[in-house]
Amino acid sequence: MNPYDSKQESYFHKRHPELQYNFKGEPFDYTFKDINFEPFKCIWDFYDADTNTYIEYKSYKLNKNPTKEICRNTWEGFTTYNKRPSIYNKMNYSWSNSGMKQSIVSHKINSDDFDFNFIVVFSDKTKLTDNKRGDKAYMNGLGLNYCMESEYFC
Repeated sequence: MNPYDSKQESYFHKRHPELQYNFKGEPFDYTFKDINFEPFKCIWDFYDADTNTYIEYKSYKLNKNPTKEICRNTWEGFTTYNKRPSIYNKMNYSWSNSGMKQSIVSHKINSDDFDFNFIVVFSDKTKLTDNKRGDKAYMNGLGLNYCMESEYFC
């Protein structure tokens, strides 16, 4: 059985074995809240001891769903009619792949309240649009701390 959440995380770890993988799926010891004050936990993917940074690894662009409730309702409605949704649908509707969620986590952890850092690292193969309404503009507008894999490991 593959202990990773995805094949992409497995490949990423093979490329960067110095990172610690969160095999137990342990969340941060903190309860975050979305913009509707709905609580949520965040499970980190990797830890870089050299930089004291927790990494959320993504191989697909983040969705623009602003709240946990919207993600949940959209996902539940979608799966009612599609018993086997594709990975594409999951990425577009899940809270774990929400840009807003990652931004909330990034802002809180990278504040003075914590003694470690957090960053979203995208696979270099991830297609992020770079126009004024594109993926990068959206993440920059949220103030999300992110980079591409090759930028993090340069």
